[in-house]
Amino acid sequence: MMTKLNEEEEEEEEEEEEEEEEEEEEEKKEEGEEKEKEEEEEEEEKEEKEEEEEKEEEEEEEEEEEEEEENISKHYDLPEEQSSHSTRSFNKLLKNVISVIKINIYVA
Repeated sequence: MMTKLNEEEEEEEEEEEEEEEEEEEEEKKEEGEEKEKEEEEEEEEKEEKEEEEEKEEEEEEEEEEEEEEENISKHYDLPEEQSSHSTRSFNKLLKNVISVIKINIYVA
């Protein structure tokens, strides 16, 4: 009788231990999944921030280019009535050359 009781108690204890181990493993899996999700979210946030920064930089560069073009046109452009056809053509050519140089500098 005592041995049967002892055996049953041991079996119950073993079952409880197995259940506890399974629960611990499940908790570890859940924690791992949560960590992965958090890491993915952090990576996405970083990527979004980088994209926003790149867009802002591009916008700033475009604004600077527009300002430079305006400054160039102020210095080199005469009113339409005062300039000859060849001067206007030269100014357009000059603007194009300056734009190409800017692009080459930006690419390099």
